[in-house]
This record gives sequence, C-alpha cells and structure tokens, in this order.
Amino acid sequence: MGNEERTREIVYDFVENFPVDTFPEYKDDLHIWYRLVSAEIDSDDYDPNRVQRLSEKFWRLFCLELACRENTGLLRSEIAAELNVQSIGAIKESIRSDFLELERVKARQNARTNETAVKAAEAFVIPLLDFDVAT
Repeated sequence: MGNEERTREIVYDFVENFPVDTFPEYKDDLHIWYRLVSAEIDSDDYDPNRVQRLSEKFWRLFCLELACRENTGLLRSEIAAELNVQSIGAIKESIRSDFLELERVKARQNARTNETAVKAAEAFVIPLLDFDVAT
C-alpha cells in the first residue's frame, strides 16, 4: 500500500470518528479540511507535507475550541495571552478563512484543468460574444 492509500484510509477513519454530535459547529470545517486533503492526495504532485500542514491547521482550530471549554478552568483571555494573540475568535476565523481560500484556489485550478468545466464556461461565454464563432 502506497502513501496515498494509507493517508486516505487514515483521513477517512478520522472523519468517520470525529465527534460531530459533540462539536456540530466543526462539521463544515471538517468537511472543508477533508476536501482539501483529498484533493492533495489526488494531485499529481502529492506531498505528504502539505497534507500534514492542512491537518495541523485543522487541529489548531479544534484544539483552540477544546482549550476554551469551561472545564479547563482557563478564561479565553488567559488562553489568548498564553498564545500571545489578541483574540481566540480571530485566530479561529483566520484559520477558517485560510481553509476557504485554499478551497477556492483548488476549485479554480480544477476548473482550468477539467474539460467539462472548460466546455461549460465556453458554452456560457460564446452566446455573449458579439461575433459568430465557427464550431
């Protein structure tokens, strides 16, 4: 079994076992992370280090939540001070923003290389042109 297959199995197991019932607010983050990791695994230039960086971002996002839960005995401001950041919420939103931007970039790359997407774009644009195009 190659790196890609083993990584895919681990990622799938993680998604299947993530406690979505306990942390429903992380369901979207989990799915975005899964799509990004899957796209990396499927890419022609698969690099486990990129998958690791994506995973570290997701874990940082999730661990910030765990640290802020009431049972830790720490205030959000104390956690922020310990991490030397202004706001836990701002860090979480920054990570989420990074994920969304990475997803947009990946979607644009896929649209450029996907023949169906290119044909759909052409079909949309050609009627808007002022001149006839021979097909």
